[in-house]
Amino acid sequence: MFFYFVSMIKFRALRGTLIVVAALYLVNSAIIHAQEPPVPQVSKPTRLNSREKNYLMLLAKEPLKAQLEGREPRTPRDNPAMKRLDIAQPMVVTLYLNNEPVARVWELRSPGPIATSALALGAKVLSAPDIGRVLTIEELAKAKMGFAVFEPLEEIKSDNDLKAGQGAVVINGFTFGVGLPGDMPKKFKPAELLSKACQLSGLRPGAWLTDKTVIFAALVDEEIEK
Repeated sequence: MFFYFVSMIKFRALRGTLIVVAALYLVNSAIIHAQEPPVPQVSKPTRLNSREKNYLMLLAKEPLKAQLEGREPRTPRDNPAMKRLDIAQPMVVTLYLNNEPVARVWELRSPGPIATSALALGAKVLSAPDIGRVLTIEELAKAKMGFAVFEPLEEIKSDNDLKAGQGAVVINGFTFGVGLPGDMPKKFKPAELLSKACQLSGLRPGAWLTDKTVIFAALVDEEIEK
């Protein structure tokens, strides 16, 4: 009987140790995952032509137009001329007021086809933005829609590595921030773009300078409604 109790004590101690180890593993995995590149690497990114950009803008704006007109969004018919938009690439949709981004959503980790993402993100930015706020109906009537399609993201070490025409993703713990060239309508300044990306996400503007922040950058196809 004595040996039975000793065995039980050892078993419970071992079980408790295993539970602690498992919990630490899960926490560590979550932290590592948060620091991983936020999107899969696209082997053959699509550069958009003007017709494709116009079509994507129509898709992204459809939920907004429907809300302003008091109707349900219409699902567009398949357009054979837009088959290239079936390629999956990371995408961002933004609402601007007075040239300033006020609501932004994205599909970065597991992007779908570009055309599908445009319609879905156009609806999401109205009601559940990843960063920013939900606009009133009066603000929506004045808002401008914008979208950006990312090429494969690569980690950079400083603002000196961020080039004109590139967008940036900053990751600090579990907080994401996205900065786009259209956020800087007057002149592209890498440091200011990174600061704005942090600020929009709720981080301090200078958070991108800390060792805890990881930065990724890539060329983007961007279009902002005039």
